[in-house]
Amino acid sequence: MSPAPYLLGDDDPELQRLAAQHEVWRAVTEEGWRRAGVADGDNVLDVGCGPGLTTVELARRVGPDGSVTGLEPSERFTYHLEACAAELALENIRVLRGDIADLDDEATFDHIHVRWVLCFLDEPAAAIGRLARALKPGGRLLTLDYFNYHAFALAPRIPAMAAVVRAVFDSWAASGGSLDVQGQTATACEQAGLRVTEIEQVSGITRPGEALFGWPEAFLRGYLPRLVDDGLLPWDTCRDFLEQWDRRKAEPGTFLYLPPLLRVIAEKPAGP
Repeated sequence: MSPAPYLLGDDDPELQRLAAQHEVWRAVTEEGWRRAGVADGDNVLDVGCGPGLTTVELARRVGPDGSVTGLEPSERFTYHLEACAAELALENIRVLRGDIADLDDEATFDHIHVRWVLCFLDEPAAAIGRLARALKPGGRLLTLDYFNYHAFALAPRIPAMAAVVRAVFDSWAASGGSLDVQGQTATACEQAGLRVTEIEQVSGITRPGEALFGWPEAFLRGYLPRLVDDGLLPWDTCRDFLEQWDRRKAEPGTFLYLPPLLRVIAEKPAGP
């Protein structure tokens, strides 16, 4: 259930991409916390927290009577989170360097937050089982991740996009992950003894000029060269895609159907 080294890296461009991603998905993330009942005084685990963008927000949400543990394998990202916590005087943040397999807490957390992590794991069901054990009775697991990634499309359609989406999907699979992972999550939660209380698609449509449109665009422009280098996408297809994308952006009526993101919330029974 361990991830390979983070597929997208932990360099400065990725840190900047994560910061931009956090901003455009902030409202959806906070709504998930509200629906899961994250509140003052809670003890929360933030899994695969990266540089700690959500960890800091959670620490503010639970207040000084609560606590947040950021679990992250990247040394650079954990240093970043530790520095942010110190700078902001957030004493209710604990940083653990490692992954889910290293987690030895039992019935510790009121809530566990898992955003864009399961898609990188080779055994997401085993990870959910481990996280279920770390929840207190009555605690909730909140996940946000992809399902049916192949639905990602620009409209009016451009011929090269299907090949690009397929190459991204195959790249994830080659690393051991899956961009369809949320199709397994609800079943894995129930098998782990959790009760699924919510499954909801939270992504939709965006148009050129909107902040959300720039989120997948920045990812694609940064990731396409890797797909070419890895032999998953021919260079001429990459070139054609970027040319077609730029033409569509300038046309009235163009919109982007985002990769479907599902929020799944599951609760650990409080007892008999």
